[in-house]
Amino acid sequence: TDPNYAMETIPGVTGYYGYGSIWAEDYSALAADYDWMYNDGLGSGNLDCTANNTSGCWGHRDNILHSAPGYQLIMGAGYQAMNGMVSLAQIFIAIPQNDVIPASDYSYTWSQAVAAGASF
Repeated sequence: TDPNYAMETIPGVTGYYGYGSIWAEDYSALAADYDWMYNDGLGSGNLDCTANNTSGCWGHRDNILHSAPGYQLIMGAGYQAMNGMVSLAQIFIAIPQNDVIPASDYSYTWSQAVAAGASF
């Protein structure tokens, strides 16, 4: 399941940090974006939105459109084509505006991932 946008404290760090993530398997990145934004309620392919539990309905849209005034927004994405479909994931992170994080601290290459044990 995709976590809804949350604000949390991190031990040893001043302030609150926010995050949210989304995942889809769809025909294309454009189709996934359309489904996240306009087809995320009851009767859609949203696994977190069922008649017995509607708490996850429109959660993908909420994460995409979340507003975080006073925060820097950082976004990461992943994509893998497979069997005529694509698997896409995105993570959205909000950090306090006054925190300075060098870009190199949140850059992660496939070479680094493979060195850490990733494979496909």
